Amino acid sequence: MVWCRHQTRQYQPDDVTIPIEDGKTLISGSRFLYVEPDRSNDGEDFTDLCAMEFLPENYGIANLDASFFALNEPDCWHGSADATFFLYGYPTNLRNLDYDLPHVNVRQVVTSARYVHPTSARALHCIEMTRTKGFSADGLSGGPVYHLSKDHNGYYIGLAGTIMRGGESSNYIHFLDVRFLVELLKKQLASEGA
Repeated sequence: MVWCRHQTRQYQPDDVTIPIEDGKTLISGSRFLYVEPDRSNDGEDFTDLCAMEFLPENYGIANLDASFFALNEPDCWHGSADATFFLYGYPTNLRNLDYDLPHVNVRQVVTSARYVHPTSARALHCIEMTRTKGFSADGLSGGPVYHLSKDHNGYYIGLAGTIMRGGESSNYIHFLDVRFLVELLKKQLASEGA
């Protein structure tokens, strides 16, 4: 599971939960994985990225891995500007906070997007939402971007990246390329195995 670290920087893995089993069970991750900012990556957007590892053996829940979307590298976006994109997120202006309960009621949005251009930042791309309803892009960071593609077997959907930022009133969204994300995760796991 991947998102933007600025959303949870003050929390430990035990404090960040996700619902599974139709919302009946909340689980927290085993640990966070992220890049420590240093001089080699100063000012890069990807230092805000955070992944949470869920080790099924830590939970005692049958088929826990079925609750997650598998990251199949061949299905990932390969950089085609002609791809159709879909992004998912929880805009801030569609959240309802009730401090008395306490409870947060969120509404998810899904919209399509078209590729605009690579940005000057490392592995960051710009897409334009083709939304039909008005909502702020604030709060979308950390959400997934998928691409729709076709091969000899037909159509399929794969991960394109993670939303890093968007503007309050703009249709433009910046997302981190999944290929870069996969390399970061591989490097992190390889350095731990050394």
